[in-house]
Amino acid sequence: MFNDNNENLINEIIAKYPHTKTLEMEGYIVLALARMTKKKDVFAASASIVVNNRLDRPSKVGSSQLTEIEDLSGYALFKALADFDFPGGEPL
Repeated sequence: MFNDNNENLINEIIAKYPHTKTLEMEGYIVLALARMTKKKDVFAASASIVVNNRLDRPSKVGSSQLTEIEDLSGYALFKALADFDFPGGEPL
């Protein structure tokens, strides 16, 4: 059994940063890596879907509902990418 000793982590973060709305790391890493790159024109974006609120409204999202959320979110992301006007034209 994996024991990460983070039972109180969310409450500790909320106590220190009361305006916290989400916690996720994958998008942060993508954006941090883009910021650190030495290349001049790097475009990066991140998106998340919220499927559970661990603090005050624990809920379970069914698999069909999750699939629908993923499909709608994926469509919105691809549309946003397709419609994006890159400064100086589209990159290679």
